[in-house]
Amino acid sequence: MMHEVPEGWAKKKFVDFSVLQRGFDLPVQSRVTGQIPVIASNGVVGTHNEARVAGPGVVTGRSGTIGKVQYFEGDYWPLNTTLYVKEFKGNLPEYVFRFLQYTRLERFATGTGVPTLNRNVVHNEEVIVAPIPEQKKIAEVLNSVDEAITATKAVIDQTKQVKKGLLQTLLTKGIGHTKFKQTELGEIPESWKVTTLGELADITKLAGYEYTKHVEYVDDGEVIALRAMNIKEGKLDLKDIKRIRKSVSDELPRSKLFMNDLIMSYVGTIGEVARIDTSDKYHLAPNVAKISFSEVVDPSYGFHNMHSPTTKSEISRLVTTTSQPSLSMGKIRSFAFLLPPMSEQKEVSEMLNSMDREIWSQQETLAQFQILKSGLMSDLLTGRKRVEVQDV
Repeated sequence: MMHEVPEGWAKKKFVDFSVLQRGFDLPVQSRVTGQIPVIASNGVVGTHNEARVAGPGVVTGRSGTIGKVQYFEGDYWPLNTTLYVKEFKGNLPEYVFRFLQYTRLERFATGTGVPTLNRNVVHNEEVIVAPIPEQKKIAEVLNSVDEAITATKAVIDQTKQVKKGLLQTLLTKGIGHTKFKQTELGEIPESWKVTTLGELADITKLAGYEYTKHVEYVDDGEVIALRAMNIKEGKLDLKDIKRIRKSVSDELPRSKLFMNDLIMSYVGTIGEVARIDTSDKYHLAPNVAKISFSEVVDPSYGFHNMHSPTTKSEISRLVTTTSQPSLSMGKIRSFAFLLPPMSEQKEVSEMLNSMDREIWSQQETLAQFQILKSGLMSDLLTGRKRVEVQDV
């Protein structure tokens, strides 16, 4: 939708702002490994020893993945599944990059099987464009936010790596042990036990007949039915949810979820685990198992153990590899489980919980930066908010 033209900005056809051009064929067998990135609609797919376009450059998808916009400082080879900016018409390349990101080119895609972006349709669109001094400042502002986003992602990735190493050590060697014993799972502390998940927890699912006979999704239901898609990176993701009546949940106590229960996906994407933080709010949906630990397992320790190398190995060993991988309840109950004394369980849990809190804090910071960037793009690239350009 065309906004009012801010003072000093220009209204023009897209083709008078930037010219898009289809990329070039370069079969895999013809590529020679080199320093030049080869660009497809979804990103860099290899390298070549020869460039087709001089940088800086802006590339977007023409066929397949539509809407992703990429920026390259150096020379590159855009494949024929892309459109690249052939002419910047005197505009700042970084500004054109941000402008195309904001434009949401996927709006212009046609076709259902393999979406295609017709450059001629885009070229005919009317756009409003900032003058060069403002283009430079807008690009600087958005680049600074991107730098903060990149730095925050790096902190998150590093913290996850540290946690992964700590998880490996704490859940196999424990804390401060000097005496170990050999078991079928390898060397473990002498005071630990090797048991199975089924000996320590009740494990169940929403039965097929329960779902067919009782469950009906309703928009105003009081209880959230948790599906596999609602479990991501150890937490509940509630952006896309289904609801059921509380009366239905109460009729099915076996699959009702309570505080400190774990849920685990067991069909398709297997082994995603999250912990329930409150009672009477959630219920199992199909393809998700409920794990309720007995009093000999600290709930936090049980949660972390389900992310341990031992559990990952058990999943790989026991999963049924068909067109849709799955695990039966019996196989989940047979998972090997390393059980330390309760005091050590709590100590291990607190160390890992501390790492999780740090990761979640950084993820919240990342989300705020992403919201900030979205708002800035909307304001700055439409001229709703103007930038100071005296120092540019």
